Amino acid sequence: MNLNERKKQTILVVDDNKINIDILLDLLKGYDVITALNGQMAIDIALEENIDLILLDIMMPNMDGYEVCQRLKAIKMTKNIPIIFLTAKIDEDSIEKAYNMGGTDYVTKPFKPKELLSRVKKELKIQNLIHKEIEHNKHIALKELLCNIAHQWRQPLSVISAVSSGMQMKKNNNILLDDDFNKCCESINENVLYLSKVIDNFRNFLQDDNEKLIFNLTDNINSFLNIVDVIIKSNNINIVLNLQDDIQINGYQNGLTQCLINIFNNSNDVLEKIDEDNRYLFLSTSKDNDKVIIKIKDNAGGISVDILSKIFEPYFTTKHQAQGIGLSLHTTYNLIVNNMNGTIDVKNVNYEYNNQNHTGAEFIITLPIG
Repeated sequence: MNLNERKKQTILVVDDNKINIDILLDLLKGYDVITALNGQMAIDIALEENIDLILLDIMMPNMDGYEVCQRLKAIKMTKNIPIIFLTAKIDEDSIEKAYNMGGTDYVTKPFKPKELLSRVKKELKIQNLIHKEIEHNKHIALKELLCNIAHQWRQPLSVISAVSSGMQMKKNNNILLDDDFNKCCESINENVLYLSKVIDNFRNFLQDDNEKLIFNLTDNINSFLNIVDVIIKSNNINIVLNLQDDIQINGYQNGLTQCLINIFNNSNDVLEKIDEDNRYLFLSTSKDNDKVIIKIKDNAGGISVDILSKIFEPYFTTKHQAQGIGLSLHTTYNLIVNNMNGTIDVKNVNYEYNNQNHTGAEFIITLPIG
């Protein structure tokens, strides 16, 4: 079902009091509402159904709302579902704990119907925007994917065509020697293997990361560079690598690739505005005790101080609205921080390279060693 066909969004109401549930069912008539009378039931439903929002009571027997929230946020499938706490607890410690557990909002009982509906509409609007952005990004990614495949296949296909045509011509003229035949076959096989490798790279990237796995960071970076190769060449970007080869990471391989692509796209947008003979992107990796450090910096002049502190916020963008609503760096933040237990920061740096002074933005990612 596409976004235009989605008539109703689904809300999961979790409360051990049936009277409260009946009140909320009446209030939320415009939505598809699923109810749960306890925490375990709520978790089971969230894993089975496509839930857009959870209204969660805190004070429940056996498993309180805090624990329910904590468990849902620990599961990849449910961690991004927004949760509004509904509770009679009004002390600051309870409110702070709710947000620390991953709640997106907090409404006290007895709630005002208009206020609660307003909060619900706000969260569902955000969810709808996220779904639209995901679909938008899928179309862009597919277009870039096809362009990259076409670019990387063009030369090998030309070689295969030329070699096979030459071999056929020699055969027709009875001048095809065994040595020439073997060399032509080797050349064709080498190029076919390259084509296969290109497909494998893109296929692996498109697969969902269901579980963490241990992977080599340098291999991951090389895969990322293969994916964006057509953009690098068409925009004349000089890539400078300083990679430590023996680094292993325990995490989501494709998720990290997507993060690198998001950061690359952010740099590419501004690198396009400077002299094409002087465009640089530096990528380095290193180990520091039990952490891996990935640094990506450009020479595009840096990021405005006013923007720097907001760059990882959802929907923040300096682009025209037609280019998206600004979730790629926010998604990157969530993938690194929430999914891979790492950190990501950005700062402006001044540095020297090839006897020239440069200014640019530097993204610093830290991840636990595998």
